[in-house]
Amino acid sequence: MPATEPTGTDLIVSTQALGYGLFGRGDVSSLGLQFQRWRRYERYSLGLNAQFPVGRAWRIGPRLRVDQREFHVDGSDQLLYAPGLRTELRGKHMSLEFEGGAEFGSRSLDDATEDRPGITQPGVSL
Repeated sequence: MPATEPTGTDLIVSTQALGYGLFGRGDVSSLGLQFQRWRRYERYSLGLNAQFPVGRAWRIGPRLRVDQREFHVDGSDQLLYAPGLRTELRGKHMSLEFEGGAEFGSRSLDDATEDRPGITQPGVSL
């Protein structure tokens, strides 16, 4: 059986800042930064999340993630934008959540650029 090629050391560094009540009573906001170094690529990521109360039982949460990837294999760069929206309705004995979003991006290699729009599948949980 052939030996598995060693992958080397992967590095992940991340941090997150949370804020409460920045926009009004009961809201929660976060800013996240992350750096990853893998054998195949490096990734820089910025994430913005918020949750706002609407009445007593409903919360709405817009999200945005921006990723920049630099691929070592072919020297290409990729830029991704991923907006999303999450909503939660809380009852006395049950919680109903909906989440949906999209991912838009482009990957460039020298003079060639490929655009990649896409829709993330919505989810429901009870």
